Amino acid sequence: MDLKSSDYRNKKLYYRRAQWDGKVKRTLESLITEAHKSFPTVGERTFIKSTGEVRCASDKVDKGIYLHIAGYKPGESTSTIDVDRGLSESSVYTETPPTGKDYLDGDIFAYVTGNHVLFCTSGLREGNLRYYLQKIIGRLGHIEIEQSFSLMKVANTDKIAMIQKEGVKEIKLNVSLYEASLVHANKKANEPSGICATVANELKAIFSNDPKLSQISELENLNVGLSISFDGASARKNTKKVDFGENGKLRLLKTAEALIRDCDPDSDEDEFVIITNKQNEIRASEINITSPVKIQKHGKSVSKIGAWENLRAYYNGLKELGSLSK
Repeated sequence: MDLKSSDYRNKKLYYRRAQWDGKVKRTLESLITEAHKSFPTVGERTFIKSTGEVRCASDKVDKGIYLHIAGYKPGESTSTIDVDRGLSESSVYTETPPTGKDYLDGDIFAYVTGNHVLFCTSGLREGNLRYYLQKIIGRLGHIEIEQSFSLMKVANTDKIAMIQKEGVKEIKLNVSLYEASLVHANKKANEPSGICATVANELKAIFSNDPKLSQISELENLNVGLSISFDGASARKNTKKVDFGENGKLRLLKTAEALIRDCDPDSDEDEFVIITNKQNEIRASEINITSPVKIQKHGKSVSKIGAWENLRAYYNGLKELGSLSK
């Protein structure tokens, strides 16, 4: 069967490393493989969240373990609309799911080998994958791992090396004020996390007593623009002071590292630009290790087999480049 470009969806593949605290000297792959052998039914691999349910719909063991994680709200209806273009008005209806089925909110396809986790999202955010892995490990009895489990972002090591070698001259931030406020709102902690979220939080505090401005709306169309730079002219005037500016340079470097660590892999916007002392620019979109691919459509999602094959190829490519060992 010949497939057209419209038969494919553009997707991004992501790479993470699993980590946790404690003395358990095992890999994530071995833990998940054991858990799925111990809990062979999908019911045993289903976990309730405040937003619905997350389950492993299927898996495959082959030089690692492949996962298909699905998210849905039991019994929730969906909406349909009239297709007749000759009508003066289209009606919208609610449709309950067929008997014995639920409508899918989205899914995630993952490949786990050792402590390497490669995945592709389709309507579900990364947090659902992390949640499932935590819960299935906890169900296996490893509570300490469940409580400290995380998926570590792995930055492009070439960009990190450039920052460390050349130093940081300037950092330019440019992010939607509304998006920055959401970053803060989505955190469980009471304090804002990240530079942009901190700025958004301070602006909200200024107008907290004004009922019209106390909440930041998407419709406001405001951006946070902030530049942090090293004052070279002032440094040249104080050349006799041996340590003049050293702490400033270090602060810039640490800020750049923090931005890289907190960079949102799902964002298509360049929320920051780091300029090195040699005038090289590093953009947010270049930080995390990702790979764009085209995967055959499957309803509103993509083909499970196609996603798994692309994830394995992505892993092999990273392994050849040496990115997995850095």
